[in-house]
Amino acid sequence: MVIYDLEVTKPGQISTFASIAATTLKMGGTVYKVTSDRSKEDKFYIYGNFQWLETPSFTL
Repeated sequence: MVIYDLEVTKPGQISTFASIAATTLKMGGTVYKVTSDRSKEDKFYIYGNFQWLETPSFTL
């Protein structure tokens, strides 16, 4: 795993903190756009999953 220094981000912006090799961790996800309960706004459901391909050497 590679750790990066924290970056200053703007509100609502996502930054990268670390990188894990694809041979170590498998990740997946799905995003669904659904009808919003607020007019003129979008609403999304986001689902994700992960599977360790190699047991991590630390406790999560």
